[in-house]
Amino acid sequence: MQATARTPAPKLRASARFPPTGWTRVRDARGGDLVALSDLCKSYSEPLRAFILSCGYSEADADDLVQDFLLRVTDPCFLDRVSPLKGRFRSWLLKCLRNHLATERARNHALKRGGGISQL
Repeated sequence: MQATARTPAPKLRASARFPPTGWTRVRDARGGDLVALSDLCKSYSEPLRAFILSCGYSEADADDLVQDFLLRVTDPCFLDRVSPLKGRFRSWLLKCLRNHLATERARNHALKRGGGISQL
């Protein structure tokens, strides 16, 4: 059995590091405080963008993907699933972002209705 080499996690720029989690701010955002929600989005947008860029996306695509993902974060039910008892906020947020990227990749590569059928 061959051992596979693990690719090291990409290094983020100092300005793109995830900020320390302020669980009070997360709780307030979950409760509908728009200022807290806006603050969360501003704090995490650059680290999320840096992560997407490290996955090989272009800068324009990374900007669009971050904006689309943060739009989902503003959904009232999105933050209901996060808790300090379940782990770190940034780990949960990155997992959600990875799921979002996979969904977008699958949607963009899906065959359209009638795809693969040659016209006569």
